Amino acid sequence: MTQDVSPTPAVVRRLDSATAMAMADLAAIFEDLQTTLRCCERLVSELASGEAEPDDLTLEAFWTTAVLSYARCFSHREAGTNLTPEDVTATGLAGDVVGWHQILLRLRDHYADPAVNPRETFLVGVSGRPRKGQRGRDHLCQTAHSGRPDRAPDWCDRLRAESDR
Repeated sequence: MTQDVSPTPAVVRRLDSATAMAMADLAAIFEDLQTTLRCCERLVSELASGEAEPDDLTLEAFWTTAVLSYARCFSHREAGTNLTPEDVTATGLAGDVVGWHQILLRLRDHYADPAVNPRETFLVGVSGRPRKGQRGRDHLCQTAHSGRPDRAPDWCDRLRAESDR
């Protein structure tokens, strides 16, 4: 008698035991570490490609994903299973591995916090003093373009026109 072996199980049930949740946490950590590794491999490959200018967007995407995935491994999880700084030390790698680990966690905070995300915050500032005989707005336009008024944008012309009224 042959038995019907189906590739798809007939019934699937979720296990809610502490051991099952810990196993799920370990699987998630493994996936995040795999993602981190793959992103780092792609970064190295992109940087070693020999192109004069690697694609900035590609580099940032791989780097940001690597940092976020790495840091997630150290975040508190439902079952309480996560990596710790002691796990980093236990790798036996030379150098200040805990220091690098802490830097990566701070970078994660930078990338994940909308209050400090450079893509979501824009500021304008001016420094320095106008030269003798120069109006403040002319100085603003020169400061914005490293002292080269020939490269001042259209908004500088509008500022000058407004100040002449």
